[in-house]
Amino acid sequence: MKNITMAKNLAEQRIKSDLTLDQVADAIGKTAITVSRYERGERVPDGTALFELSNLYGCSMDSLFEDNKVKITKIEYRDEKSCSDELNQKKIEYAEMKISQYEDLEFLTKQYVEFKNPIENDNVKTKDDVYTVVEKLRKKWSLAKRPLGSVVDLIESKGIRVIMFKYKDNFNGFCGWANDKPIIFINKQYEVTRTRFTLLHELAHILTKFDDEIKNDKKLIESLCDEFASQMLILNDVIYSLFGRKKLSNLQGFEIKKVKELFGISFEAILIRLAKLKLISWPQKNLIYESVGEGGFGNYTLHDEIPKRFSDLVETASKRNLLTPSKLEEYLDEDYKKDLLDNLLAM
Repeated sequence: MKNITMAKNLAEQRIKSDLTLDQVADAIGKTAITVSRYERGERVPDGTALFELSNLYGCSMDSLFEDNKVKITKIEYRDEKSCSDELNQKKIEYAEMKISQYEDLEFLTKQYVEFKNPIENDNVKTKDDVYTVVEKLRKKWSLAKRPLGSVVDLIESKGIRVIMFKYKDNFNGFCGWANDKPIIFINKQYEVTRTRFTLLHELAHILTKFDDEIKNDKKLIESLCDEFASQMLILNDVIYSLFGRKKLSNLQGFEIKKVKELFGISFEAILIRLAKLKLISWPQKNLIYESVGEGGFGNYTLHDEIPKRFSDLVETASKRNLLTPSKLEEYLDEDYKKDLLDNLLAM
């Protein structure tokens, strides 16, 4: 790869100009194969070809060399008060850098995943609306009512880029958009059930069309996103099928442990759901929680919820010799280096 920035810009300018490879080739006196090689970064156009291309696309020659910096917009935090504005900005800058690398890797490998929102036209204003869109989404994504497997794998398979980094503060995560594609950025330090919930909470922000009447009610929207995450993890109907619809006077901890292990929900979150559905009282919820302890039968271990697509793209690009050693080093922070090394050793 001789010049990925120029290659990307040439491809983007051609698409923006609504031209085919053949049309560009005819206009500049080259073959379609040569133009394609320019756009794949396998060949650098000479001065005359660059002049012709810039005239054809209506842009300056210099602009073809410019690295268009990724900017994340429409940012939604799960908890905006978790750290200072300065620290939040540093996290955004790191996420933008990783997304820029993400886009380079997709361009190099030509491995793109299209994003489609199955509930983009469904208006959400109340919890009942949330139940409706979650059931629709589960149906569209062929999830039925069964337990979710890896949440991060599911989200990445739908064209949403997920970046994870470990922070020692109380930061949970945020979502946003970069070049018309959704991204989720989350803190790696938390227990897996919390990560699963955070991923689904941010997914709610990305997919849900909130009614104009509530769009400025931050507290309500966060509450509805929490409800979306809860229902995605386990539907109310499933809870009723497991525990029945009558008040549970003698609920045992081991019954909740089975649900935690199967559905990947925290012990406390299950108790809260049961209390909200009035299957147990709030004092009963507190008593059970205190008797078992904060750990709630240990960690969920079925899925680690570590994003894999970025490291998979790096591995693919590396195997195809599309990355120089210095570029490979640049793309891999310590976590991704470890993941890639583990994958290579397992081959």
